[in-house]
Amino acid sequence: MASDLAGIPVIVTYRVREGREAAFRDVLGRHVRALTRRGLLAPGSAVMHLKPVSEARTFMEIFVWRDQAAIDAAHQDPEV
Repeated sequence: MASDLAGIPVIVTYRVREGREAAFRDVLGRHVRALTRRGLLAPGSAVMHLKPVSEARTFMEIFVWRDQAAIDAAHQDPEV
């Protein structure tokens, strides 16, 4: 079965310092807005943020890069 997804899927796990969860959520929000503004996400890609119940300070971010050029551009962009 062929997939309709194009791009490079990513799953990232972050472990946040105690007491910094709210600040980290703000950083994640800015990160998503920067990726979107710069067109670095694959068309139709949604960004999901998950917080596993069993891990109080662990967050997961799941999204799809547009392509390798988008990854390279993001790593050169201080806002991302």
